[in-house]
Amino acid sequence: MIYDVHEDGEYLGSVEAKNPSDALRLVKLHKRSLQRKAEGKPLDQWTPGRINNELDRLDKISSRLTDKFIAAGRGYEKPLETLRMSDPLALEYKENLASREELRNEIARRWGPNPPRRLPTRR
Repeated sequence: MIYDVHEDGEYLGSVEAKNPSDALRLVKLHKRSLQRKAEGKPLDQWTPGRINNELDRLDKISSRLTDKFIAAGRGYEKPLETLRMSDPLALEYKENLASREELRNEIARRWGPNPPRRLPTRR
């Protein structure tokens, strides 16, 4: 069910959830996430864990994009062909590619020659 979420008279948004309390929680989490992004630190101040998490998120999006290309009958396209196009799916692909490249460049800057695909984190 879709709920319009209000708190203290302020409209926070609409969300699909099982019940009103879940809807409020989801909207608050989303709002907090947007605030973090808006207050975001420069990439050179990100922790290794944050970089790895963002790469994981972008990899999942990339996988979904591959599924979309296949569903659209474009699974045969080479990356270079896609980069030359300007349709919405190609633009989404380019954005994802640029974000991943930016993170990989940051890893290379920190690590030096032959960087790993993910930064080591303390555990």
